Amino acid sequence: MPRKKRQLHSDFPHHITARAHGRIAIPVNPETAWEIFSDYLFLLNRGYGIQIHAFMMMPNHIHLIARDPNCVLSEAMNTFMRDTSKEMGRLSGDVDGIWGSRFHSSLITHSAYYLHAYRYLYQNPMRAKMAADVFAYRYSSINVLTGRLKGIIPIEEDHTLFEHLEGTVDWLNTLPPTDVIERVRNALQRKEFKFARCPKTKRGYDPSLDESIASMTRLGPKSELVPYRPVPMIFSMSEISFGQSLVRMSTPLDVTTTSSSMRTPIPRSSSGADMSSNGI
Repeated sequence: MPRKKRQLHSDFPHHITARAHGRIAIPVNPETAWEIFSDYLFLLNRGYGIQIHAFMMMPNHIHLIARDPNCVLSEAMNTFMRDTSKEMGRLSGDVDGIWGSRFHSSLITHSAYYLHAYRYLYQNPMRAKMAADVFAYRYSSINVLTGRLKGIIPIEEDHTLFEHLEGTVDWLNTLPPTDVIERVRNALQRKEFKFARCPKTKRGYDPSLDESIASMTRLGPKSELVPYRPVPMIFSMSEISFGQSLVRMSTPLDVTTTSSSMRTPIPRSSSGADMSSNGI
């Protein structure tokens, strides 16, 4: 059966995942893996124009939220996965490659969906009980954005995080109910992020999920809301309101790269790398 064609879009971002084969840990030590991914994310941005909004490195997989203005996501990610696999294989002696299959992407066409994906990405270590909060896990772009971790990943300006930093951090550090997490996970497994039909209303968007995000908004009464509609990304949180099944969406923001220190990948000597196969 032929593979379904990947949905590409120049305005909307994708949530992207790639997992190591056999679900085993990436075969180099965490610091080395982070440097390799940082180098090749830099090249992904410079070589293909991929705009990176969030990145998370877990022990055996990665999460990425990125926009593809040139509609070259497949070529860009195939290059990224091939080259990171070669580099880690060279250091670890693993000749089979590190990735188990091609990457998966889910197109995000609504601001509420973006917020769900954004929170899902940064809460990965918390759900895995590897960290008590989003800053406690080292290998996350949120630590680069807030100066806790040095890196050359060219992260786009994060309006979601910085417009109301304290409130957003509290929101990120609070896990949603298990059923919400599961529905978001299922939605991210689709080619386009979309919730399953609500069993009560039989509608595609489940209104009960709005309340799990409402605490991060700073807007006026629900009477100001207008019908839910898709808009280009990225969204400013102060421009988003949530009600039962209605939401007032934002207008697109001009996004600029915030990383000031850019460099090209530095070759690594296999003699200087930790060849441990321990998890990240």
